[in-house]
Amino acid sequence: MLKAISSNIFLIAASDLSKEISKIFGRQHEEKQPIVTEEMLQKFPEPVKRYLLYSGVVGKPMVQTVRLKQVGNIRKDSTQPWMNFEAKQYYSVNPLAFLWVAYMKFFGLPLIRVRDCYMEGKGNILVKALSLFSLANSSGEKMDQGAMMRYLNEMMWFPSAFLGKNISFESIDANSAKV
Repeated sequence: MLKAISSNIFLIAASDLSKEISKIFGRQHEEKQPIVTEEMLQKFPEPVKRYLLYSGVVGKPMVQTVRLKQVGNIRKDSTQPWMNFEAKQYYSVNPLAFLWVAYMKFFGLPLIRVRDCYMEGKGNILVKALSLFSLANSSGEKMDQGAMMRYLNEMMWFPSAFLGKNISFESIDANSAKV
């Protein structure tokens, strides 16, 4: 009986999220991506060029989308117990977007789902119990800014995204740049 409930909850959650995943991957084409060259890096401030060279991006195709899986522990704050989670994250370089979907399991059942996203310049975190009942739903200007900061921070995993059309850099000094 519990397995059937668990499967049904997952199916409901998957159908709710499929539209958002489609938004991230729907605009991507299967065409071959250009290879990053040193010439492409010349427009960047010196610290950004150094980082991109160090990252090994030259000679590799420009990334357009990324999918990854995560397993870990998370907690609301330092007074709360750690909870195990399994997550999938989806990124798009053009347009800039990410979707992170995590499930916290209790007794083997995915009882809590967290969805954190940045799409069309907007950030949102939605937490649901049983993928049905909202426990938290945060959006607004601060969420937009925080989600964009998260995207910029996580670009280190796919550094060719720095070459995307939607991001620009301005030199501050020899060791820093403004994005």
